[in-house]
Amino acid sequence: MSYSRFLSHENKKLKDHLEEVKSNSFSIIDNLDISKKEDLERVIKIVSVSHDFGKFSDYFQKKIRNNSSEEKYERHGLISSLFGLFLAERFEFDEIERGFVNAVVFNSIKHHHGDLENLEKTIKYETDSKESSYKDTRKIYENIEKHKPRVNKIYNLLLETKDIDYLEEFKDYLGKITAQKKDNEIIIPGLVRFTEFNDDIFYFYLFNLVYSILLESDKKSASEVEKTKEDYSYPIEMLESYKKGFDQTDEFNKVREAIYQETAENLEAALKESNDRFFEIDAPTGSGKTLTLLGNALKLRNHLKESENKEPSIIYALPYISIIEQNYEVFKNVLNTRYDEIDNNKLLEHHHLSNEVFNKDGEELGYDKSSFLIENWYSDIVVTTFFQVFKSIFTNKNHLLKKYNKLTNSIILIDEIQAIPPSLITPIRDCFKILTEKFDSYIILATATQPKLNSTNEQKEKRLDSTKLFSPRDYSSLSNKKINKFFNRYKVKTNLINEKTNLEELYDLINHDSGFDNLMVVLNTIDSTKKLFSKFNKKNDFNGFEIIYLSTNIPPGERLERIKKAKDYIGNNKKFILITTQLIEAGVDISVDKIYRDLAPLDNLVQTAGRTNRNNEKDFSEIHILNLVDKENNDYPFSKYIYGEILLEKTRKFLKKKNEFSERELVEEYLPNYFGEVVDDKAQGVKTTTSGNEIDLNQEIKNLNYRTIENHFKLIEDNLPEVSIFVLDDTKSRNLWERYIDIFSRGIGSFEDYLERKKEFSKIKKDFNRQVVTLKVNSKQELVDFKSKVGVESDQNIGTVECNGIICLDAESGFYDEQTGVQFDLEKKDIFQI
Repeated sequence: MSYSRFLSHENKKLKDHLEEVKSNSFSIIDNLDISKKEDLERVIKIVSVSHDFGKFSDYFQKKIRNNSSEEKYERHGLISSLFGLFLAERFEFDEIERGFVNAVVFNSIKHHHGDLENLEKTIKYETDSKESSYKDTRKIYENIEKHKPRVNKIYNLLLETKDIDYLEEFKDYLGKITAQKKDNEIIIPGLVRFTEFNDDIFYFYLFNLVYSILLESDKKSASEVEKTKEDYSYPIEMLESYKKGFDQTDEFNKVREAIYQETAENLEAALKESNDRFFEIDAPTGSGKTLTLLGNALKLRNHLKESENKEPSIIYALPYISIIEQNYEVFKNVLNTRYDEIDNNKLLEHHHLSNEVFNKDGEELGYDKSSFLIENWYSDIVVTTFFQVFKSIFTNKNHLLKKYNKLTNSIILIDEIQAIPPSLITPIRDCFKILTEKFDSYIILATATQPKLNSTNEQKEKRLDSTKLFSPRDYSSLSNKKINKFFNRYKVKTNLINEKTNLEELYDLINHDSGFDNLMVVLNTIDSTKKLFSKFNKKNDFNGFEIIYLSTNIPPGERLERIKKAKDYIGNNKKFILITTQLIEAGVDISVDKIYRDLAPLDNLVQTAGRTNRNNEKDFSEIHILNLVDKENNDYPFSKYIYGEILLEKTRKFLKKKNEFSERELVEEYLPNYFGEVVDDKAQGVKTTTSGNEIDLNQEIKNLNYRTIENHFKLIEDNLPEVSIFVLDDTKSRNLWERYIDIFSRGIGSFEDYLERKKEFSKIKKDFNRQVVTLKVNSKQELVDFKSKVGVESDQNIGTVECNGIICLDAESGFYDEQTGVQFDLEKKDIFQI
């Protein structure tokens, strides 16, 4: 069969698509100032022009025209990846190992429509499955060979050559690697040796870059997005204009401004005197880190514009969605001092609850274009989560890895880095080192509890040394007197950790404590918070106080409303007691009179302490640390349900030294020593699986084993089953659920149907997810039991109770409480949710 034109997608010529992907790829890499660039350009050329080679077959051309064909021969990934290997053999590489070239060319092309696997080093010669085998590629090749003159002409144009018979040479190449057949497998040249001898993690990041560029360029052509990222000017004067709205006579605001000026001066000096790219701001809680980070990022961006004519994107990442929205609004308000309209070209909020419509110049773009621009971070300033940043690197997921290239040549701001699990510190430190030393990025960390990144005996070549932009211990712009006044705001009382305290005794402690108008009680499990909240409600000892409950049993939208209510109460001098899990501990801008906190790792305790006397409202406040135990489970500590024994024991070791710690001595003396011990013991990238086996993530990264990395790089350390529950609590939520059922009950007969469903869901996704609670449970059996209790298994009309894996729970049922949320009261106590 002969076609007048080859198609890559409906209404798009294959030749045009390959040319566009090549052009798109080079438009990305042309703007990158990175290591080994010439060799990288050769690799990019190879993967961009060969990734859809298999689409020249009649089998695929029948499929794209909606004619029936043979499914295993329609697949174009394997033969295209082999064609890529053939082209790679025609190029010389001076700085990149040939084994890596073959690894990235073969695997990135083969999986450009799916997720990566662990590095594939062999090909099945033949198989009974629907997947293409090597034998199948020979048949596909024979079909493509019928179109030899036309295909050769296209590749001579793409590769800027003349009269080369690419198909004949490819046929010879296939014959050559057939000789590599062993049993039922074809060994891909160079890959086995590469993984055996490679000890350079740089290749992992280079692989990510090639794969990311291919994915973005391919999807950009397919979605026909013409827009490129636009650059606007962001003078530092915007920040100064915004700050004019603050009380300039307030002493604490003056201290915050002094900290900002100190960081800005030190950044300016570093840029003049060195090539430093990795910076730290070790500033206490409440010291204005959000604006300090933004100000330094803008200063750095403007410096690069003036000195190198670069305008890098600013990527600002935080651990929790609960603080993203408040900080996004701060950024937006700063930009509003210069621009009346803040569209997504300038500022983008990206996480699973954010809007999926890209706004440009007041116009909302359609789904396909919006999805592409948002997911690929086409904005000057991106406010996002740790998940979106680190899972753009350490994953096998196609839809996450495609934006990895945006982390190169960028200014990356990491707020509250201490939220990273200790076992991941080493891989993340290596990542920071590669991004700053090889990929032309700048990184600024800011936290009150800066973890130690290098172990005591770290090899020199692996160390990542930072330039401190601010630390109360090292800089003198603030006098010791001012530091004591403004950043010695609380006392941590530890006398209770040496004895067991149950929930009844905790209630009595609070009941006999009259030294507060508002109080926060931070416990480690949902079970303990619910029981304590129940005691407050039943005993009525706190007349005049509103008891506010907060945990992740509550839908995200309602959680944000309750945090806002507590902040409003503080501003209006209304009395309240907030009973919450640790979701409150980092970054939430709230300041209470006093805190009771169940035992947790030391950095968690310091972060929680940052929610009291935050604005220096009094001379000092108190944080009482206690050892809360589960009376119903033989006085088992609630802390052990959540945290590892190593971190808890190290915390106890430091806290037992005194009955009272000031903020300064805890943060400046004990916390650095604690982090030093933690990184020496835990942060080597080695994780223990549920079966007891150890996984060395550092080695898996070197070996390019992407599926293993995805399975074990967990920002939340648990392997528990989970259940997603949509809470039906008002008319709006009922309408959302009905639309959700309608969308997901439609049949999927084609890929286009799938895309249409995704498009329709995007219209309600933000509001829908604000009603979804995701619970972690102890076992699959507990999940089965819960589903059985709410009627999932017995309901005849299953769509009304469960749809697409999400359970609908009516707030009026016995499984939901208006105050404490989803009721998941099974026997075990260590049920929790993050």
